[in-house]
Amino acid sequence: MPLDDDFPGDAFGRATWALGYLIRYAPGDSLMLTANEMFNRLMPHIGRLKYARGYANCILGLFHYVKRFPDQERFISLIIQLADNLCVRYYQHHLEDWHWFEDSLTYDNGLIPAALYMAHELTGKDEYLYVAGITRKFLEEKCFINSWLSLVGNKRWQRFSSSYELYAQQPIDALAMVLMYECAFKATGDRTFISQMLQSFRWFLGENDLGISVYDFETKGCNDGIEEKNINRNQGAESTMAWLMARLTVEPYLIF
Repeated sequence: MPLDDDFPGDAFGRATWALGYLIRYAPGDSLMLTANEMFNRLMPHIGRLKYARGYANCILGLFHYVKRFPDQERFISLIIQLADNLCVRYYQHHLEDWHWFEDSLTYDNGLIPAALYMAHELTGKDEYLYVAGITRKFLEEKCFINSWLSLVGNKRWQRFSSSYELYAQQPIDALAMVLMYECAFKATGDRTFISQMLQSFRWFLGENDLGISVYDFETKGCNDGIEEKNINRNQGAESTMAWLMARLTVEPYLIF
């Protein structure tokens, strides 16, 4: 599989996540076998990953793979390798008032603690639970200043204790928070995480800094995020997929 010298870690990780999920939940053998072939073609390149989000996305994919094929020790070993890499990044970057895997808060932040919660669920390693918990709490301090989810905007990300922009807030970041809390609940059994997961989900429905629904009830799509004075009315595929994934994640926890 030819890959550029500038290894596309995010794309590689997301492909691994998608294929692992498909392998676990494929509706038929044909899809599962095709996904399995593609998944195994990716694995020799996993050592080329360099950054936290690539590690995290791959852990998510490997987690689903191992749930489908629990006897695959080599893939459990890969999860341990990647989770250890995340812990090393945390120890390298954390300060007394900065508990994170990098020197800045950027995008998809919740996926990184989520991956460590998943790794703990599979391996039982307490270190993963500890790092997941302390980084989750740090992220909460930044994103729940008010009673609603207020994400780090991508106009200027936060570097250490510097100020940052609230805008533009993106649906993929809200999805990452939803997934983080579901993984925290599954790893610990603490039901307070369900409430926080649902609160994060409500960002899509208007419990956000603008008080406007990001989900479009008319088109059934999802707007591209929150700008300073209004919603970004573009409805890209990534945003709508983020909405759908968040909606499917919270579905089992909704009480009608």
